[in-house]
Amino acid sequence: MDEVINKLIEIDREARKRVSKAKRSQLKGVASLDSKREEILRRNEEEFNKKIAELKKNRETIFNERRERISSEGRKKIADLEFLAEKSTDEWINKIYNMVIE
Repeated sequence: MDEVINKLIEIDREARKRVSKAKRSQLKGVASLDSKREEILRRNEEEFNKKIAELKKNRETIFNERRERISSEGRKKIADLEFLAEKSTDEWINKIYNMVIE
C-alpha cells in the first residue's frame, strides 16, 4: 500500500513539475509575443512616420509650386494692366474729356 501511495506522490510531484514548466514556458511565450508585438508596432510607427513625412514633403512641394505659379500669373497680370494703363491713359483721358464736352 505504501508503495502505491509513494508512486502516487511521485506521479503528483512529476505532474506539478510539468505544470510548473508549462507555466514558465507559457510566460516566456507571452513575453516573447509581447516583445515581438512591440517591435512590430515600433517598426510600423517608424514606417508610417516616414510615409507621413514623405507625403507632407510632397504636399509642401506641390503647394509651393502652385503658390509660385499663381503668384507669377498675378504679377504678370498686374504688369499687363499697368502697361495697358500707361499706354492707354492719354486715350482714356481724351475719351472722358470728349464725352464731358459733348
